[in-house]
Amino acid sequence: MKAIHKGDAPSVNPYTLQNVGTVIAHLERLLCTEGAALYWFRSTGNAALFRRCTQSR
Repeated sequence: MKAIHKGDAPSVNPYTLQNVGTVIAHLERLLCTEGAALYWFRSTGNAALFRRCTQSR
């Protein structure tokens, strides 16, 4: 087990309840730009995301 040292910074998780909307928007943009919209739609049935991705092109 690693000993905790005074100089160790705590890890920061960018995904918090306060910015969940921003995180979702970021993931949607990532899926759209990576061309994964069709895969995402097929695997989750998320038609709204598929429409947003295909309309933004």
